[in-house]
Amino acid sequence: MSADYVFAGTAIHSDLHFTTGVPFNETFTYKDSAGNPIDNTGDIVLFEVRNIDTKAVALTGSEADIVTLGGADGTIRIQVNIGQVATLINRCYEWDIVFNTDTRFMRGYVFRDMLL
Repeated sequence: MSADYVFAGTAIHSDLHFTTGVPFNETFTYKDSAGNPIDNTGDIVLFEVRNIDTKAVALTGSEADIVTLGGADGTIRIQVNIGQVATLINRCYEWDIVFNTDTRFMRGYVFRDMLL
C-alpha cells in the first residue's frame, strides 16, 4: 500500500493497522505543495510506537531498521516484521516519525488486529 502526503509544517495524521501474524509494509511519499517529491537524502529519521496511556516506547526504529528513506523520490517505507508486530500486546498505540530530531512528520494511532 502507498499514499502521497503533502507536508505543510504540521504533522500529518495517519492511522496504521497491524495484524498479528502478518508483516506490516507501507510506503508514503513526502511531497511539497506543488506535488513534487521532497528529497530526504541524508535525513535522520526515527519511528516510534508508544503505549497510549503510559507513553512507554513499545517499538522503535531508525533508517534501514524499520524505516527506509527513498532519497530524491521522497519515499518513506515502514516495514514491521511479524516478530515486531507480536511484541505489541495492546490493541491501540500512538506512533510518529521524526525527521532530523525535531520535525514531527507523521503521527497517528496504531491499531493491532487479531487474526481469528
